[in-house]
Amino acid sequence: MQTTKIRPHIIFGAILIGIILSYLYSQMVVIHPQDNFKEIREIIYWKDTSFHLALDLTKDSYFLRIKHDIQEGEFKDIFMNGVVINSDIAYHVKKKGSIQSTYFYLPKEIIKSGVNSVDINFFKNNPSDIDIMLTNYRRNISDDIYILFSDSVHSPSGMVSIYVVISVMVLVYILFVGVPYFVSGFTPLSIDKLFLYQVYSISPFLISLIISCIFSKINGYFKVVFTQAYFLNFAIVSFSIVETFIILGIICKGVKERFALSMKVQIPIKSGASLNVRLNVFDWWLIQWAGSRKFSDKCILLFMVFLMGCPILLFLHLDTIAEQFAKVSSFFLISGLIIKFLKLKKEENNKI
Repeated sequence: MQTTKIRPHIIFGAILIGIILSYLYSQMVVIHPQDNFKEIREIIYWKDTSFHLALDLTKDSYFLRIKHDIQEGEFKDIFMNGVVINSDIAYHVKKKGSIQSTYFYLPKEIIKSGVNSVDINFFKNNPSDIDIMLTNYRRNISDDIYILFSDSVHSPSGMVSIYVVISVMVLVYILFVGVPYFVSGFTPLSIDKLFLYQVYSISPFLISLIISCIFSKINGYFKVVFTQAYFLNFAIVSFSIVETFIILGIICKGVKERFALSMKVQIPIKSGASLNVRLNVFDWWLIQWAGSRKFSDKCILLFMVFLMGCPILLFLHLDTIAEQFAKVSSFFLISGLIIKFLKLKKEENNKI
């Protein structure tokens, strides 16, 4: 067992990671979203060209969606507490067949705590019904990921409790100092190398949060926030996945060292010329194996890769991305099977 010593730069690196995590937590984590984020939805039926709706709200910025049949009527005016909502405030208009959905951003300056009035007037004839939805957030990707307006009263305050800071620092010290120190005692890897592997493992999580935080700062309109549970789950899953790949990489490196014999390979690059490359036998075997596979086999292999990513994305509550992964994996599977079927059909015709 080799002796190890924790160097100052490792302590400094762990403290820096702890500070970054604490800051990101204070900027992106919301507490009790189920109690703070509300959705009001009503389907209104009436026979007049004007309608009045009273809503009991708290002072906050809101997202209003109004859906109706455009063949039966069209907007004339929409008022919120007597303030006209004109086309300049409309966030988005979406048409699907005869149904039109119009989305509005309602700044908290025109909202008051208590009863708020919504008045809708139509040109000519009115639709038989209208679907109204009002939320105090822009969108929820899941029950754990929300996109808020920048002036939302429920945005993270930027302050974090001393309890959270201490908890983060203790966890970071265990993962980035304690684990490398312990593992270096019975492996040939140095504590510096093990610390670097831990940094690699946390990097995807940190980078994704930093990008989201920068987007929220630069955008000025929206802010991405998470629940406490999702913040922790995202950290654990992303860290574990990268850590697993690092361990597999170390194992593969050990296998490669067993096949330390190298060989000289000529790779043609143009007519009459070639590139001499010296490859490890293990590397050369991997290249030969990948190159020898048929295109249909590669499609099926890609299908398996994308399909295996779906459970991870679902665990992270990224249902929309998981759905796209499933569609892409289905495309590769269908492509591979069609190619195999056509080749089989061609071989049967050649036999005849």
